[in-house]
Amino acid sequence: MIGYRFLPPAETEMIEAAVFYEAKSEGLGLDFLDGVQHVVDTLREHPRLGQSVGGGFRQAVPRASRSR
Repeated sequence: MIGYRFLPPAETEMIEAAVFYEAKSEGLGLDFLDGVQHVVDTLREHPRLGQSVGGGFRQAVPRASRSR
């Protein structure tokens, strides 16, 4: 499986988003982080999925796992 890393600004933004979602509804921030991890795991297993953004990088957006 290929490796991955989040650039520091992306990791900061992801954490801030999780805190924001958690403040809106208990558990929602964790659901968001679970969704991000699911996308990362999927892209690691299937590297050609997601949208190419150049430089050998790809992106994918997590789906909402539950509604509140």
